[in-house]
Amino acid sequence: MDLIKETIRTIVSKNLNGMNIADHDSLFETGIDSMNMLFVLNEIENALDVEIPDDELLISNFENIEKISELIYELKGSNE
Repeated sequence: MDLIKETIRTIVSKNLNGMNIADHDSLFETGIDSMNMLFVLNEIENALDVEIPDDELLISNFENIEKISELIYELKGSNE
């Protein structure tokens, strides 16, 4: 899960102009907007070879890096 979390952290940071973000910091409070989040989701799917189903596209799943990594870990675990 550490590789997943590090990949997500890198993608999020890149989309927030290099801002350093802790795992539990709210992405929405750091200034990420809906357009940035679309880019983040697309990059995560490509980098981690996972498809996020529409029914998982909930704000609660993308509140912070920790929540996103938990979701991706579950999705990858259920597909392997």
